Amino acid sequence: MLVLAQYALLLNSVTLAAFGWDKASARLGYMRLREIHLLSLGLFGGWPGLKLGQVLFNHKKAPHPFNKKLNRAIWVNFCGLLLAALLSQITLWLPALLTIIYGPPNS
Repeated sequence: MLVLAQYALLLNSVTLAAFGWDKASARLGYMRLREIHLLSLGLFGGWPGLKLGQVLFNHKKAPHPFNKKLNRAIWVNFCGLLLAALLSQITLWLPALLTIIYGPPNS
C-alpha cells in the first residue's frame, strides 16, 4: 500500500510540474507540451495533479476540449480502479466457491 501512495505522490508531483511548465511556456511563447502527454499522465493516475494545476496556474480552465478529455481520463481511471478492486476480490472468494460447487480437490 505504501508503494501505491509513493507512486501516486510522485506521479502527481511530476504531473503538476509538467502542467506548470506548460503554463510558463505558454506565457513566454516557448514550445509547449502536447496535450496528449498531459492527458497520458492524467490517465495513469496523475489527474489530481492536473486538476490542482488548473486551479493553481489558472491554466486550461475555459471551456476547452482538454477539459472534456481530462474528465474522460478521470472516468477511465476510476473504472480501471474499480475493475482492479473487483478482480482482486474475485480471486479471494473464487477458490472457496469452486470448492463448494465441485468439492475439495482430489489428492
